[in-house]
Amino acid sequence: MYFDLNVRALTLWKALEKHCNKSIFFNKGVLWLCHEEITPIVDDSIPFTKKHEMEYEYISNNDILKKYSVVNGQGIHHAYLDPFGGYLLARESCRLVKDTFVSEGGDYISSFVKPGNILHNKLSSVKLTDNTELHGDLFIFACGAWIGDLFPDLLKDVIMPSRQELYYFSVPEDKINLYKNLPVWVDVDGKDFYYGIPSDGGRVFKIGVDKRGGAIHPDHDDRLMNQQVFNEAKDFISHRFPDLHHAALIDSKVCAYENSPDGNFIIDQHPEAGNIIILGGGSGHGFKHGPAIGELVSQALCEGKMIPGLFSLNRFK
Repeated sequence: MYFDLNVRALTLWKALEKHCNKSIFFNKGVLWLCHEEITPIVDDSIPFTKKHEMEYEYISNNDILKKYSVVNGQGIHHAYLDPFGGYLLARESCRLVKDTFVSEGGDYISSFVKPGNILHNKLSSVKLTDNTELHGDLFIFACGAWIGDLFPDLLKDVIMPSRQELYYFSVPEDKINLYKNLPVWVDVDGKDFYYGIPSDGGRVFKIGVDKRGGAIHPDHDDRLMNQQVFNEAKDFISHRFPDLHHAALIDSKVCAYENSPDGNFIIDQHPEAGNIIILGGGSGHGFKHGPAIGELVSQALCEGKMIPGLFSLNRFK
């Protein structure tokens, strides 16, 4: 399911690029650094890479240093390179989608929103900050870490926002070209799942911590880094990328993941209102799938296609 969504989403991202004549996807490849000989999170995808003719390249431990001299291969059994992967410019992508929507006649409003009353299995309106009410036949709520607050009775024990930290380090000037050519990478250690994305022409090293962090409320809690989480990430960098042992931290961010209990998306009707679609549970991997998810929902609403049961709210009962 996810590999098919991934392939479709990539096709749609590239179509958006062409439509807007703007680069938002950068095909740098994705390097999976596998600690064990058998690594299900990667191995289970291999048959689908072949099905879609998007095969990964196996790289032995001995060859990792030859291809990527900045990587310390200690503790790594092998690696896989996904030559079709890369990274998206998230903010620019969202801006392009919004601008395209507006250019085609849509209205874009930035406001806090509260659902109105549900009567006779139907929601008639939402209320904005200035008490304006927007009426409609159908409402899709895709609200990230905030969605649990909008529907607390339904989602308070389902959507679990967590603190996910990102750090940005300076790269030594004499190493910039080496880091500029590094793919997106994921350290598949079965614990922290550190990952990194090339940034700013190799001058900035970005690392993220994918292990689920502590609970966070996206409005009420500070977005300050946890010193222990940072220290562990810094120790990892010193080990896996020795050139950056003394690298200076130049920025940090704390994101709020909208986790579902099983990590799968939530795409379903509200059980008490047939005209409400709940779209959430991104769990850190929702953004890249966005276009394919949007298409899936559109086909369900406009063409009567079934949404996969994998994404149903009923699975939490």
